[in-house]
Amino acid sequence: AEMRMVQSTNKKTPNLSDPFFTGLAFYQGSDYRRADSMFKLYIRSFPDSLYGHYYDARANLALDTTLSVEPYLTNMINGFKRTLEIAVTNKVKFKTQAVASSQFLAAIYNNTKKNKDSAIYFLTKGLEFDPENPSLKEFMNQLQKPAGKPTKNTSNTPGKPTGAIKPSAIKSSAVKNKSTAVA
Repeated sequence: AEMRMVQSTNKKTPNLSDPFFTGLAFYQGSDYRRADSMFKLYIRSFPDSLYGHYYDARANLALDTTLSVEPYLTNMINGFKRTLEIAVTNKVKFKTQAVASSQFLAAIYNNTKKNKDSAIYFLTKGLEFDPENPSLKEFMNQLQKPAGKPTKNTSNTPGKPTGAIKPSAIKSSAVKNKSTAVA
């Protein structure tokens, strides 16, 4: 990445896309802060380029994997949303980035923002690019399940609760077995 920056500054006519490739080198080298800076510089030159927004959002995701720290969270949301907006121009070419962006946005809105409707909206946007995507469909099914009573665990897996036991059941069982119930 350092060499790419030197090459770019030594050119008689620098290529306007050099910040993207330098940012990508930083991103691939796990230097996410510098990658973020380079992608932002690239976005200023090419605001309608999907790749700048997508990789800037990914760099911010790498800087905050909890999906909760500002300004990274806002940068992720804006970058992934802009990726989806641009991806509509060529659904075949940008399918991979659009599907990934919709998954990240759905996760952010469902888990961090606690907004299930927005999460479903972004999954629907992803399904517009790949209607048969199993990950998107499974996530959508999970979110659309009606909230109901939790099911009781009927297995005898050690360490897992098997449902509520009434205190009277323990007492009557102890009496039947002529042993003492410990509470």
